[in-house]
Amino acid sequence: MRRDKNKKIKYIVMSTIALLVFTVTVAYAALNSQLIVSGNVNQKGGTWYIYLNSPSVYNTTGSAKSEKVELLNDNKTLNIYASLTQPGDSITYSFKIVNGGTIDAKLLKWGPANASEYATYKIGYSLTYSDGSTINPGDILLAKDNKTLNLTFTYNGTYPVTDEDKFISIQFEFQYGQVTAVTS
Repeated sequence: MRRDKNKKIKYIVMSTIALLVFTVTVAYAALNSQLIVSGNVNQKGGTWYIYLNSPSVYNTTGSAKSEKVELLNDNKTLNIYASLTQPGDSITYSFKIVNGGTIDAKLLKWGPANASEYATYKIGYSLTYSDGSTINPGDILLAKDNKTLNLTFTYNGTYPVTDEDKFISIQFEFQYGQVTAVTS
């Protein structure tokens, strides 16, 4: 009989412990509030595609001539050949800078890569928007928008160019960066 009594006591102790654990768990769950927020956050990606488009000879003065106007390197390079022979000759090229991406762009800087050669050979240059306004670092080119620019070269010398041709390599560079949004 003792055995049965020991089994009975073990059964009662185990049942009491199980009931106690269950009661504590239920009480903890009843007194504890756990909130869960779940979902997804999607950061939309953007595209960056600044390029040149629609080059043409806009105007010539005097005996100025344009030998070539073409786009190269996936529309990143405007290749031109101009001939200026008499004092006062000038040629103006018109082209567009296009923001084909989805991110607004800001002009960081622009200018000739070899300005000293222009001065040596008395070649002046100017770059304006098509409405005549000046181009400045910080100008914004909105996504999916374009700006038409006029680039003019002028021979400022006082004597006609001699029979010996002078070839000046011209290179203008435009550096754009992403417009950074200000958040509060």
